Amino acid sequence: MDQTADILSLVALLKEGPQVAQEEAARALGLLSVRGRAGSEQLSAQIVNAGALPPLVTMLAQGSDEARTIVANALGNLALDREDQSMQIINAGALQPLVALLKEGTDDNKEQAANALGNLALYSEQRSEKIVNAGALQPLVRLLKVGSSTGKEEAAYALGQLAAMSLKWRQEIFDSGALPPLVKILKEGSENAQTFAAVVLGKLAMNSEQRSSQIINAGALQPLAMLLKVGSESAKVQVANVLGNLAFHSEQRSSQIGNAGLIKPLVKLMQEVRSENDMTCVAVVLANLAAGSEERSTQIYNAGALEPLVRLLKEGAEGAQGQAARALGNLVKNSDQRSAQIVNGGTLQPLVTLLKEGSDDVREQSVQVLLNLIANSEQRRMQIVNAGAIQPLVAMLEEGPDGCKLGASEMLGFLAQDSEQRSRQIANAGALQPLTILLKEGGTSANQRAAFALCNLALKSEPRSAKICSLGAIQPLIKLLEEGQQDTKFYAAGALGNLAWNSQQRSAQIVSAGALKPLVTLLKGGSEVPKGQVAQALGKLADNSEQRSALICKEGALRPLVRLLSSKEEVHKQQALYALHLLAAKSEERKALIFNAGALKPLLAMILRPLVALLMRVGIRGAEVQAAYALDCSGCSDDAKAEAARTMWFLAIKRKDWMAQLGESGTLVALVKDGLAAEVRCVFILMCIAFDSMPGCSHQELLALIPLWNKTGSRHAVI
Repeated sequence: MDQTADILSLVALLKEGPQVAQEEAARALGLLSVRGRAGSEQLSAQIVNAGALPPLVTMLAQGSDEARTIVANALGNLALDREDQSMQIINAGALQPLVALLKEGTDDNKEQAANALGNLALYSEQRSEKIVNAGALQPLVRLLKVGSSTGKEEAAYALGQLAAMSLKWRQEIFDSGALPPLVKILKEGSENAQTFAAVVLGKLAMNSEQRSSQIINAGALQPLAMLLKVGSESAKVQVANVLGNLAFHSEQRSSQIGNAGLIKPLVKLMQEVRSENDMTCVAVVLANLAAGSEERSTQIYNAGALEPLVRLLKEGAEGAQGQAARALGNLVKNSDQRSAQIVNGGTLQPLVTLLKEGSDDVREQSVQVLLNLIANSEQRRMQIVNAGAIQPLVAMLEEGPDGCKLGASEMLGFLAQDSEQRSRQIANAGALQPLTILLKEGGTSANQRAAFALCNLALKSEPRSAKICSLGAIQPLIKLLEEGQQDTKFYAAGALGNLAWNSQQRSAQIVSAGALKPLVTLLKGGSEVPKGQVAQALGKLADNSEQRSALICKEGALRPLVRLLSSKEEVHKQQALYALHLLAAKSEERKALIFNAGALKPLLAMILRPLVALLMRVGIRGAEVQAAYALDCSGCSDDAKAEAARTMWFLAIKRKDWMAQLGESGTLVALVKDGLAAEVRCVFILMCIAFDSMPGCSHQELLALIPLWNKTGSRHAVI
């Protein structure tokens, strides 16, 4: 008799045979459908199609305790990883009697019922919902607490399948008191029970700050650490999953995991496992632990994580590659040494390949790795460009989803920074138009990154600036000055300044489009972040234009520019000096306005702190002297001092009374001899010569100190 005939005979016994025969038939059908047995897939379908389910469900509801155990086992075998049969079992009415067994049955009944429910729930939100609605959660948690050893194991298995399907059910499981018995199983349960408990804890920790913290506080970390060190490979992988969810976006919990000594065994696990899914699971926890911590990143790297992560990046499927990229990105962040070693380990080419061929998520993660690699490294920027990154980045700008566009625009902005060659390559690859579209149509983050990239691409480039303006970037940049976040305003102001550079036509366009009012408004109040860029933009707009200079002054820019000379930010001082210098050009009236706005004191303070004494000698007293002393000028760079010196010379060229006071003070001698930058010395020495204000030094002795004078014989070379 063949097996098909056997099945028909067994089903007939189920329907009409005596009780003992029915039980044996159910047992036999359960054995035939055991997953992994030769032909079990076909046989299980034949069993269902032969009409076995109705009599099996009847026995489950009305049979003896032993019969119910046998039937629950058979149904569990028929359901395991079989979509169609599982739904047919549920539709045949099996859920209520299975839940009843959980509540009232013998230990054997409860064990087999929990196993069957877990198999029915596997990978299906629809079936899991039906199981929960049938009332299975509470009795499963109770079995977890007070059941037999096997019952606890099966309850943990079933709860793990249900928790995987719904955030709501995770919370309900948690609120039902599942946490303490799960931690206890981690400490005392069988190896299988420990593995299933880890599965549940991993699901409970997902996307929940509260549950994750309570899991740690319940003492789960120590038994998880022990299981990671001595458990089976599958148990270790499940521990890694728990730890990954616990560490996600939590410095405190990540630190606790690191301090528990779990980094080395995690890296060791990644080196040993061969399943891509298992490697991906470990990559997730390493990525989460590395995030935001130099110490943990160093530990992960020193433990040997680089090789398996790079291998996963090169050889894994898309999801695995994305997690490997995220881990590598977090490892290299803020570390020049690790960045260099990872690049030398051959990661650039596979990353660029992923930019071209990966899924959207993988492309986004790959860009983040590259962004972290290029930080503070001109060499790595060149290596990334040479690896062919520009074209796929531009393609992401044109066609990618929002996340890809954000990363690509930021990456192109950094690649363009301080490099005419790379900026030209990016423009030639077609980046300007999609960046301008992103500037106009993107959200808040997209606006900021597009402005950043365009700011760098426009720098000192006539053709790129002309192209950006022709694409319509001026008006959206002005809008960002008015409505953007502070960092966005910073880049928008920088972009407008760079577009205006060395071009009367573009400067006029920017002013005509209404840029002056929002620029000066930013300069007057609000955050300090964009003020330096605003000052520089105003300087470029004022350059060689009496009309625009007058308009800038009319908008009220002079006093806030003078106030910016006293900024704590060194670069802001230099940018304010730049603007004031250009605004003062060819206008005695504006020079007087700048003096009257109080420019003298901060200019002197920027050059040398001892000049405060001069302020006292020329009649500045009381609170103003205290304010001058409060300025910490000792930290000013030579560039700032040089710019201040040039501005003072430009403003004071016709004020012999003031120059005489400087000469009499002896401060100029100190400036010449105290090691300031050559350009500062040159300007001040020329001031001395012009007004015969340095006693005790001949003109020839002074000129000998001026390299540019000796070279050109012209004051204009240094003024």
